[in-house]
Amino acid sequence: MYELSTMTNDGCREDALLAFKRKQDKIYMKNLGPLNEDDTRDNEHIGLAQFITINSHQLRQPIYAMNLYLATINTFDLPEAVLAVFENLKQCAGFLDEMFLSLLDLASLHANPTERKSEQFPVVSALLQVKNEYIDEAEKRGVEFCVVPNSAWVKGDLTLVKKILCMLTADAIRFSDPARLLIGCRRKGRNLRIEIYNYGSRSAHSRAVFDGAKSKRFLDDRLDRFDNSNVGFALARELGQQLAAPLMCRSISGRGSVIAFDLPLLPSRAVMPLLPVPPESDNALAHKFVAVVDDDEDVLNAMRMLLGRWQCSVVTACSCEEVLERLGTYHQAPDVLICDYRLGPRENGLDVIRILRAEFNQNIPALLITGETLSALVQEARAMGIYALHKPVQAEKLQHALQHALIAFPA
Repeated sequence: MYELSTMTNDGCREDALLAFKRKQDKIYMKNLGPLNEDDTRDNEHIGLAQFITINSHQLRQPIYAMNLYLATINTFDLPEAVLAVFENLKQCAGFLDEMFLSLLDLASLHANPTERKSEQFPVVSALLQVKNEYIDEAEKRGVEFCVVPNSAWVKGDLTLVKKILCMLTADAIRFSDPARLLIGCRRKGRNLRIEIYNYGSRSAHSRAVFDGAKSKRFLDDRLDRFDNSNVGFALARELGQQLAAPLMCRSISGRGSVIAFDLPLLPSRAVMPLLPVPPESDNALAHKFVAVVDDDEDVLNAMRMLLGRWQCSVVTACSCEEVLERLGTYHQAPDVLICDYRLGPRENGLDVIRILRAEFNQNIPALLITGETLSALVQEARAMGIYALHKPVQAEKLQHALQHALIAFPA
């Protein structure tokens, strides 16, 4: 400490005051340093998340094109030695798709936090969608996958609930080696508890009462292990927090595990049965006239090749003006349209679909391919009778969506 009272010279007093102030500033900045460092780190994370979200269109395009090329190769008769390598390549591409989409969703949550919706819905609508999406993959991997129907109605954000269930189901099937996977529900006071039971050698199962602190430690330990499931599992936990339904877990080595979350339970009411769409034959798209609009040449080339292998007649273009010019040489309207949403600074896929429908004076079936996750865009497309598919699109989903669109809007 400086003895200011003993200094009689004005210059010395000023020097001492300045030195004293510098020492105070140094102590202050030292105490403030960790806080500023944490703030900087948080800002860097938010900035990275915003960068990924803003540039998601460019990031999705090459993976989207890769999926189309792989699907095209799959239509050829490959030698047995090549086929084995190709199957491994498809599996790796599938994992890349899921991880990439999970990363984009996680980045979007951090960059654009939104308020959760509060809606009433039958829990069976979420359960059946998860079953339909993963039953084939579970069967291929030798996993017995069972979803127990439930007539209860709950309150929450249906989209978030579906995403959580999909993330946890995919994580269990692909990375836990379960012999059996079961999704079911049971009442827990005023809530409905949704549970994902994973019976496998590398996970655990217990019917004991959940412990919040132990669940948190288990989930934290899970995320500390560096494996392929980290991003999907992290996203499920983030979504659970956003849903105000934190994940709970119990595990016993060698027996299995159960992960669960609670939703507010509503009074019972009648549920309309969900009827599956009748399966279409493999050549349902044969001889269909398809117009594709995308500003990425790789995507157009891959789409032209894939649709050609499905025996479709194809017209591709980079813009609305170009597709109108090319369609002008034909004497019929397209049977179905496939349009990318982002087509440059002056037009988008929805506008192109409107123009083409007006040009041919027909409500032409259409698919909108987009990297956007905004609910307003999906709702606008739905209001126009357009199916929205999110990049990167798997060929199987594209084929199913095309068949569905043609059924909903027959020529």
